[in-house]
Amino acid sequence: MLTLDHPGPPTQPRILSVVTTPVSAMQHLVCNTTLADELFRILADLELTSGMAELIGGSLAPISYCVPARGEDGREVSYSEKRSETHGQLIFGAATLGLRDGKQWMHSHCVWLTPEGRLQAGHLWPETGVGSLPPVAVVQGLPGVDLESTDDPETRLPVFTPHPSANTGRRSPATGLNRTVVARVCPNEDITLAVEKICAENGFDHAVVRGGIGSLIGATFMPYNGITREPVAGPCTEVVTLVGHVMRTADDIRSQLMCTLVDTQGVVHAGGLVRGENPVAVTYELFVQEITLTVSQHTDLPTDSPTLPATQQGEHS
Repeated sequence: MLTLDHPGPPTQPRILSVVTTPVSAMQHLVCNTTLADELFRILADLELTSGMAELIGGSLAPISYCVPARGEDGREVSYSEKRSETHGQLIFGAATLGLRDGKQWMHSHCVWLTPEGRLQAGHLWPETGVGSLPPVAVVQGLPGVDLESTDDPETRLPVFTPHPSANTGRRSPATGLNRTVVARVCPNEDITLAVEKICAENGFDHAVVRGGIGSLIGATFMPYNGITREPVAGPCTEVVTLVGHVMRTADDIRSQLMCTLVDTQGVVHAGGLVRGENPVAVTYELFVQEITLTVSQHTDLPTDSPTLPATQQGEHS
C-alpha cells in the first residue's frame, strides 16, 4: 500500500472520533447567496455550530475551486491555482461545517457539469455561490460535537478534527437520526479498513457511510464488468463522494465503498474501492451512520458487486 512521508510527527491516535445522534434539516437553498452562508444558516436553525451537508441538484454560480497538486516547501501535497466557472449544474456535493479560530468554516467538495457539458469536480472556495436553480441541501447537525479546523502539524495543512462538546442544539424527535460516528482519519490509513474499525469499536452491525470528504493517495478501483481499472495516480486525489454499506457477517465486519474523486489533472474518476489499497493522503472527514435493515436474508456482501442487493438496502440518501 502506498504511503506519503509527511513532514511532521504522526498524529495519535490515527482515527479520532466522537459518537453523536445527529438532527437533520432538508431545504432548498436561496439563490444569489453564497453556498457557505446558506449551509450555516440552516445549521444555525438547529442551534448548532458543527455539521455535515449533502448537496443535490440545482446549480452553483459562480464556482471558485481548485484541484489537488503536488506539494512544495516540504509538504507532500498542496492545491492547484484557483480556477473558476461562471456557473455549473450541480450533480452532488458534500460539506463539513465547523469553526476555525472561532469563525464559521466550510470544507466542501462537489462535482458538476460545466457550461460546455464537461464533468468537473474540486474543492470549493468560499466565494462559490448558489445559482438561479438552487440545490437541495440535507444538513445533519451534530449535537455534542465541535468540528474545529486547525493547521495539522503532521501535514502542515488545515484539517477538521471532531471534539466532544456540551452544545446539544435544538433536538426534535421527528428529525433525530441513528447513532453516527464523526471521525477524522489520519494519513496513510486505508479508508475501508478505517470504516470497518469504527463499526467494530462502536458495535455497529449495519451502517452506511454518508457525506464526508477528504483525500486519498491516488485510488485503486475494483474491476468492473471483467475489465481491470488502471490505478489513479497520486500523490493526492480529492474525494467528492464516498458511500457504501457496512455489515457484520458471521466472522467479521466487511464493507464495500463507492467513490468519486478528482485527480491532479482535474479528471474525474469513479468506482468501487479495493479494500486495503486506498490510504488517506492528508485527512478524511468521515461520517459513519448506524442503520437498521428492514429485511436481512444474507450474511455476507456479494463478491461480484459493489453494492448490496435491493433487499438489504437500508436508510440511505
